[in-house]
Amino acid sequence: MDKYQLINHSREIEIPENDPFQNCALDRKRYAKILTDVIMLYSQSGCVMSLNGEWGSGKTTFVKMWKQSLENDHFKTFYFNAWESDYVEDPIIAMLSEMQDLKADEEKYKDLIAKGGKLLISSFITFIKFLIKKHTGIDKGVVDDAMSDLSEIGKECIDDYKQQKASISEFKNALTEYVAFYANERPVVFFIDELDRCNPTFAVHVLERIKHLFDIPNIIFVLAVNKSQLQYAIEGYYGSSKMNSEEYMRRFIDVEYTLPAPSMENFCNYLATQHDFRKFFNNPNRTRNVNYPDEQEYFLNIATTLFTNMHLSLRDADKVFTYARLVLCGVGEKNKLNIEVFFLLVFWRVMDSPFYESIRNHAYSIQNLLTQIEEKIPETLLTNNQNSYPCNITYTIASLLCSYNFNERGIEYDNSFKGIKVEGSSDKVFPIKSKIIDKGELDKYLTMLEGNYDPYRTLYPLFRYIDIVNQLNL
Repeated sequence: MDKYQLINHSREIEIPENDPFQNCALDRKRYAKILTDVIMLYSQSGCVMSLNGEWGSGKTTFVKMWKQSLENDHFKTFYFNAWESDYVEDPIIAMLSEMQDLKADEEKYKDLIAKGGKLLISSFITFIKFLIKKHTGIDKGVVDDAMSDLSEIGKECIDDYKQQKASISEFKNALTEYVAFYANERPVVFFIDELDRCNPTFAVHVLERIKHLFDIPNIIFVLAVNKSQLQYAIEGYYGSSKMNSEEYMRRFIDVEYTLPAPSMENFCNYLATQHDFRKFFNNPNRTRNVNYPDEQEYFLNIATTLFTNMHLSLRDADKVFTYARLVLCGVGEKNKLNIEVFFLLVFWRVMDSPFYESIRNHAYSIQNLLTQIEEKIPETLLTNNQNSYPCNITYTIASLLCSYNFNERGIEYDNSFKGIKVEGSSDKVFPIKSKIIDKGELDKYLTMLEGNYDPYRTLYPLFRYIDIVNQLNL
């Protein structure tokens, strides 16, 4: 048994202070250089930049690496995880609290906080006071009293509005002075992360506070967001999916940058190292007893190919690798298996559990299984597969179909699923129809597997894979 210790994939990647991108597996240091040049263009005026990327694309890790890189270059930076604070009604104090590291002058910081606190006093406090003032029941004079009080409230609201305008002006002046003192020749950079995960009210309030209160010189806001999800939050706040949320966001964002998708091949190689797959695949006892010595190459090949064509997020790719590594703990050194079929089942176990369970329970005929597979796997992969045998997706699917044909240990699930020889040829055709996969290629591999002509593979029944994949009740 491989004594593999579960890697806590929620653990953050180590970011060395002297070389922040040292452990970056996605070659993103160059993007940080580009973005640094961009924010320097707005050094004096200030701006709001959106750093767009899908969930699980590594935005947070990139932001923290870039943040450290900026600090090494003598920038003042702050990091605010908005999701961790979306339980508060107004984000202003939470945002200001992140700026306390600048407080070389304690009194200036206290003054800034005090002026920010004034903005939390809503003019509607007067109205709330009216509601609870003296009416505990209804009597003859309630309506008259209410009308009289409303007149007074109108005057108080006007006074409150004037006070709010004065408070905003005081706050912005104090903030401008505070930031300018520490900005020197470089702007202060304020990163806001996970805004798209916040409740809609808080997300919109953050945008509004940045626009109306923090729109000052020498400060750059970088919003690390999933743009489409933030747009949904905005639509949720205003209660309409018909509003132009993209146009609405343009009111708040000056510069938009989309983080380029990483090389999935590089990331899969990184995950293989992080999860120490070599310890399993390169075990001398295993390589000595398994006919095919290139298991890790086959494993990485199908992972890269499948993840790339499925447009899998980095976070989901990590989940699949983590599960695969854990279940391999239960695979003995002499236990042979088709690593591609194993990986395909692990992938569906993690990413499409209902489909995996249907395979596990033999809910499909062999024909229906092939039909389902052709719907699950992108057509681009099924028709443009550049990999040669045995690292071929059609070969892997053929192997899965044959393995599926053993319902129980040693018993065929469908005894009619056999190759029929073509007259005058050594080729065989199988009683199955494909919509996308090349039928001739599929028949070729099914013939090879049926006759056990493959020098590198042995056909194993489905239960062997299921026993391995289903070890963990996660």
